[in-house]
Amino acid sequence: MKTTKENPNQQWFTEIQQSTHKIYTYNEKEHFHYSECEFMKKNKLNSLITIDCGSAGSHYFDHTNFENSKKISHNDLLNLPCKYKNTLFVSEIAHFDRPRTMKSFAQPFTKEELNLFKDNCKKNNNLLRLFPEKQTPKACAFAKNEKSDELDPISIFKYLNEYPHLISSLKKPSENYEPSLLRMEGWEFKKNMNQFLNYARRNNYGKSSECELTKDPIRNFLLIHRNELLSNLDENAICAFKLNSKSINDINWAGIFSAISPLFEFSINEEFNVSYKYKVRKFTNNPAGWKFVSKYVFEFSPCHRNGGIARSNLKFHNFPTFMKANVEQYDGLFFTNRGKKLCDKKKENFNDKEIHFFKTMQKLHKNACKQLYIATKNIISKTLDNDQNANDTLNNCNILNSNAQQHFVMKFENSDAT
Repeated sequence: MKTTKENPNQQWFTEIQQSTHKIYTYNEKEHFHYSECEFMKKNKLNSLITIDCGSAGSHYFDHTNFENSKKISHNDLLNLPCKYKNTLFVSEIAHFDRPRTMKSFAQPFTKEELNLFKDNCKKNNNLLRLFPEKQTPKACAFAKNEKSDELDPISIFKYLNEYPHLISSLKKPSENYEPSLLRMEGWEFKKNMNQFLNYARRNNYGKSSECELTKDPIRNFLLIHRNELLSNLDENAICAFKLNSKSINDINWAGIFSAISPLFEFSINEEFNVSYKYKVRKFTNNPAGWKFVSKYVFEFSPCHRNGGIARSNLKFHNFPTFMKANVEQYDGLFFTNRGKKLCDKKKENFNDKEIHFFKTMQKLHKNACKQLYIATKNIISKTLDNDQNANDTLNNCNILNSNAQQHFVMKFENSDAT
């Protein structure tokens, strides 16, 4: 009797009809990419199980035993790690890193139940890692699945199996489900930055007229130190913030103010008098470093929460402008006249070429923000070391008189910013 050879290009999911809705089942026997992940090898894990929780119960996907996801009660799910060994469990952050409280019943588990799940994992050398729920629609689009409690575990599994390097970047569960001191300090930074940027936007980022610098301390600080900043930025960073513009007012001030906003403390009194100070961290008494700012202030990660106005300005305004400036280098890619979407598509609908361009630009733009931030921070650090009255200098001495302003503008416009 002849046996049919399995097609190596067989689809991951076969669509079958059951009742009146579609179910997607996993049916390919192949080498699993996730097993090659360094994280799995390091922690001696040999299996991956994905979980999703809904209002009527939970679903988990174990590709070694089931063809589709299996429904389970919330109580039974807590004991699921006892049935497996050397297994990585992955669920969304919203389900396994936010306990149910008297103020919020949206989460399925209490703090004690979440700790029970983690304890059960430890008994059998299992680990729990958390998938950002804002990326679940992307996983569903990748798997060509509709979003549902039944299909989300399969979609997340397929996505992680295709991109196993992402496993090592999944979030660890909180130890006590309370915000850390670093997290709370980041919130304080963002609160002040939101006030700073709201005022800056209303004040048009210090712009007065085409031929005059205003008495805006931050704008004047940047212009006075412009040459030093340019000497520490590469071409991409200069392009990202339009620092090579011939006119001062063509510079991307909104992007620059956003990128350096963690370095300045803004205050306004009841008479609406505004003042600034160089902002330093409570624990170090120095300006915040990029590592702290990128993680706890800008939250440049898939697991981000509310990043505030600065992150919004950089991601949704400055970044699309940066991509537009570079898109002509790639044949076949474009932006519509007023559109901010690459090829007028959502990210989950990008083809391989569009994904490559987007990720390349994303990396370059983040590095541009980093360069501008660090260059500005270094200037401020030297100022604080050398000037005991640095904050007074920031608010007063950096203001140029009218004759100096005109000379400075002419010098700026005649200089070669590149």
